Amino acid sequence: MSALVDDVPPKRTPPLRLSRATRVSCAILPAQYSQKPFRTTVMELEAKFRVDDDQPFDELRALTALGPFRLVLEPTPEDQRNTYFDTADDRLRTQRYGLRIRDLGDRRIATLKGASSAREGVYERDEWEVVIGDDDRPAAWPPSEARERVLALLDGAPLQPILTIRTTRQHIYALRDDTRIAELSLDAGTISAGGLTEAFRELEIELLADGTRADFDALIALLRERLPLVAEDRSKLARGLALLDRAAGHYSDSPSDVKHADDGR
Repeated sequence: MSALVDDVPPKRTPPLRLSRATRVSCAILPAQYSQKPFRTTVMELEAKFRVDDDQPFDELRALTALGPFRLVLEPTPEDQRNTYFDTADDRLRTQRYGLRIRDLGDRRIATLKGASSAREGVYERDEWEVVIGDDDRPAAWPPSEARERVLALLDGAPLQPILTIRTTRQHIYALRDDTRIAELSLDAGTISAGGLTEAFRELEIELLADGTRADFDALIALLRERLPLVAEDRSKLARGLALLDRAAGHYSDSPSDVKHADDGR
């Protein structure tokens, strides 16, 4: 396999031609997609920090404020089943894209992520997503920019699952003047790929639509000052692809927290 998604030089591809269907009104989509039919291009801004034990999560759950921000804990954790897809010849990876389908039980969301720039745990990248039904094939998704872009990138090649990530996520919302400006995600789970698994525990902070970059930077600074956080400059997908490469024999050393999926531990 080629290098990690975040490190692969981009491959020249023709410009994507988006059909008129991409611009249809949400009102004419099928009822099952009416809650959140699709999102056009969004520049995602988020920070990821590795958390080495439960103490930071316990402290965050107990906090109600941090500096000028009010913190509101969602009491029920979210169970995520994430599957990443690519073609047999790694078309998405080669073009520095990642495609994930997230199953939340009551809905399924397909997300296409572009190449990211990461520095000290802060990521910026383009993202497109759409709520889908039970069919993983992009041709069966409702009209959206996500669907059109994935189809153009695949150029007729079928998708296949390449790795899975099971995550238990608890949300905390950061509010300024009663406006949600950021979402904190307390994540714990496992990445499984190529017969190997890797456990993770990390804190993600994502800027929401009503927040500003100044809000984001201030919140990150306050969190780093209060908690023992370690910047994580590899996405979960990048870590999963590293497992695939290791399983294929491209790496000879294995970290202690990586084990075979079927070894019972």
